Amino acid sequence: MELSGYFAVVRRWWWTLLVAAWVAGLAGFYVASRIQPSYESSVKLLVAPLNTDADTLRSAGLLVQTYAQVVTTSPILGRAVTQTVTPTSMSADELGASTRVVANDVTRVLTITVRTGDPAEAAGLANSMADEMVTLVKSGVSRPEGALQIIQAAQPDPRPVAPQISLIVLLATAAGIIAALVLVLLIEYLGRSIRSRDELARLINGSVLGSVPAPSRDRANPRDLAGDGSAASTVYRVLAARIVYGDPEEVLHSLAVVDSESDTGSALVAINLGRALAKLGRRVVVIDGGVRNNLAALYGMEPVPGIRDVLSREVQPRAAMRIVGERLALIPAGFEGSELVDPDRARAVVQELLASADVVVVCAPPVQAGPSALSWARALDRTVLVARRDHARRDDVSAAAETLVHVGGRLSGAILTERPAPLARLLGRGRSGSAKTTNVPPARIAPAASPMASPIAPMATTGPAPTLVPSAAPYSAYRPSPAPSASSAPSIGSPSALRPTIIRASAPTPLPPPTIVPPPPAEPPAKPPSPRSSRSGSTRSTTPRPRSTGRSTTSRDDPSGAS
Repeated sequence: MELSGYFAVVRRWWWTLLVAAWVAGLAGFYVASRIQPSYESSVKLLVAPLNTDADTLRSAGLLVQTYAQVVTTSPILGRAVTQTVTPTSMSADELGASTRVVANDVTRVLTITVRTGDPAEAAGLANSMADEMVTLVKSGVSRPEGALQIIQAAQPDPRPVAPQISLIVLLATAAGIIAALVLVLLIEYLGRSIRSRDELARLINGSVLGSVPAPSRDRANPRDLAGDGSAASTVYRVLAARIVYGDPEEVLHSLAVVDSESDTGSALVAINLGRALAKLGRRVVVIDGGVRNNLAALYGMEPVPGIRDVLSREVQPRAAMRIVGERLALIPAGFEGSELVDPDRARAVVQELLASADVVVVCAPPVQAGPSALSWARALDRTVLVARRDHARRDDVSAAAETLVHVGGRLSGAILTERPAPLARLLGRGRSGSAKTTNVPPARIAPAASPMASPIAPMATTGPAPTLVPSAAPYSAYRPSPAPSASSAPSIGSPSALRPTIIRASAPTPLPPPTIVPPPPAEPPAKPPSPRSSRSGSTRSTTPRPRSTGRSTTSRDDPSGAS
């Protein structure tokens, strides 16, 4: 694995490493604070006189090592424990384990250090051991090179030498980071779910269009992600623009949104893409082709006829529409019925809907749930695959992409849904601090059919049509109304009367010939006109005309009767 791969892992799991380091540091501080502090005191002794000849100095340097071994013998330790001036509960063996002796054969200095839990006790035991050594040497030494004297007595030091809390916290933090990094690497390489955008792109052998928020219970209205002014709304608008304008040689009219594991994520992506397309000026119809009627539940609709009833020819497409926003309509899943979808029938329904809409977005069920997703992918212009980070299995995503292409679906790319990291969620930001989008390449923007009229233009149907209820009203208030007549027109106060009607490409209608209204007859003149005032180019008129500063011409075909 390249170094950039490890950096990508750290970038995805930075919050885990941060929490692990924080927890390990706190644990280290707690443990270090519970350890009883230890104190040290040292006494220094000099072997042989301070100033003497070279032979005496060399002999004294050899004796320093001998004295260092004698200090830790049981007789010296036992007498030091009993003769100390400070009370102690230590035994001779415990004192030997707590004593450290350093002998320097060059300087002839012997250092005795004692560590205990009390600074006064440590100093008393060190001085007692030094006194016992001086007494022992004086009792059996007659030469000057073996003389021993105390040059620095031990003093109580109130500063503990252990534990070193800062060092323990630092080591615990480092250990926590290393342990978390090892765990993350194991999860990355032993897990089966998708971890990154690059991995998703490799699995589908295509491009990742972008990353959007995953379904969450924290958001009351997830259908409003594309219109609430947040970073997610920007992501959905960029996605909508890239999907619609991505192919400079083709204008997109229908799109299938397929999830790799469940239709919850595809429902959220489909409705928000529809809202984003509507904000781009397109008239959009979103069809809930899933198995659990997610879009109707998202809007709180009561069970109503839907796409299943339309496909079975029990309901007309117009009768199944529900207006849910400006230039946005929804066709729910409908009542229980067959989940099999005929691609030809689905294509015919979509073409009928496109007579009054610009784009049809279908929320299709997962590929593993049945053949409906494959039928919709085959019937529509393009297909987008939705996968959720850390949930979608690699095998499922790869198989779904391969199956969609195999049945003739045109896969535009994939959309990765992800939930913010816990720490980033507290800060109100995305997983990486901002929404991830992909730059849209320049492409030919297809012109809209015409200026937008009503959200969905009326269609001629033989069945009942739904009453257009404002989106602010409860969605359960939709009810069918009598079929509109051919001569019916929207009232002045209706929303559709405030917008021009869409004019589709058709044979031009010839305009009626203009009606020329003759001017009113002139009043009789008071006196006959003079020849100068009656001249008008190459013709003469018997009708008097007012004097003008310029010369006027009158057509031979003047309908006023001039000759």
